[in-house]
Amino acid sequence: MMDDLLLVLSNPRDGRHEDFNDWYSHVHIRDVMRLPGSSAVQRLRLAPDRQFAYLAVYECHDIERVSAGHGAVFTPMMLISDSFDFTMREAYYSPHVHRQTHGVARHDGDYILERIDRSAGPDFVAWYDRERMPALMALPGVTAGTFASVAAHQMLEPHADSVFVGLYRTQDRAASLAGWG
Repeated sequence: MMDDLLLVLSNPRDGRHEDFNDWYSHVHIRDVMRLPGSSAVQRLRLAPDRQFAYLAVYECHDIERVSAGHGAVFTPMMLISDSFDFTMREAYYSPHVHRQTHGVARHDGDYILERIDRSAGPDFVAWYDRERMPALMALPGVTAGTFASVAAHQMLEPHADSVFVGLYRTQDRAASLAGWG
């Protein structure tokens, strides 16, 4: 069974990129990975000219324990840097399906994050799994994809444009995006 995901979109405060990256990569990730229920993490720099500069993808096998562990925020167990801009977005997601192309053992490319709002109808999950995801997985460069929806358990209220997410790995971002349409 796939782990649940915690996706965190974040920014540093103006002019504090270096401090933010040092804290997030060397302190915060370590603190979150110590929480019971945490499995793995990847931290990514997003393409320029986006609302958020960074994405952290946490895999967790027990979101309730990870969420409860975040109660230690602002204590010595989980210090938060003053370089962190609190206009971030975060949500826990439960995967519906994960697909991977055959023969791909290692990923050293980019990710594409597709955020989908609440206007999706009741048959949306079945349609996405049956039609959208296979079409995206067939794009040039795409090597893996996960489709997920907001989990029942959350720390903060999820944003309306991120009720469903598709997270895709690509070895050729330009080719994948050219066919995305």
